[in-house]
Amino acid sequence: RHYRGDPKDGCRHCCWNKAGTILYVTNELSCTITALSFDTDSGILGKRRVTVPIAGVDLDRSHHRGLSDLVLHPNGRLLFVGCRSTQPSGCIAVFTVEEEPQSDEFFVELKLQGFAVTLGEVPRNFKLIAEDNSEANSGDANDGDVGPSWLVVGNQETKSVECFEVCVNGDGGEGRCNMNDNYNHWSNSLPVTRYLRHTSSISTAPYKPCNIASFDAINA
Repeated sequence: RHYRGDPKDGCRHCCWNKAGTILYVTNELSCTITALSFDTDSGILGKRRVTVPIAGVDLDRSHHRGLSDLVLHPNGRLLFVGCRSTQPSGCIAVFTVEEEPQSDEFFVELKLQGFAVTLGEVPRNFKLIAEDNSEANSGDANDGDVGPSWLVVGNQETKSVECFEVCVNGDGGEGRCNMNDNYNHWSNSLPVTRYLRHTSSISTAPYKPCNIASFDAINA
């Protein structure tokens, strides 16, 4: 029932989709994302899988190579993946997600839309904080209807915690992010799509942030 990946992949973090039928995994060493099927009746994980690479950033960083954390937006249409890269010094890859977990073909499609700089080095952990709008819009709410959301990122090596507003464009239900960020800290041949709008910064010096607690854990 267990999933055994390639040792060369180095699976690091994972998160479930809302239905609990797909598990998304970051592979630290191979710099890939794997989507695994989960059969809720048999408990078998990974009978079917889809793996996609992250291309366009230099992830060959000594001591902190490759990918870190990942978070699926509550609307189920955006996947954020931390990249401990050398150029830029830290960024988050943003994927759009299309999935049909109940189909016979196990359809999952991840499309890399761009990167958001984290204004620091080695984004090790981050949490997505979103307001639930489902009750307020109960008359015509869709599954995954959420209000404003923020991504709180811990940059390990620059000892800072950065907060970004996630600007989701719900027109047509495609779940893309608006590109209305005023920050452009990376000039490179690779086009950087700015998905996050920076709102605040906190220094954690002399300590290095390693994990960001969720609001649910704090309020428990």
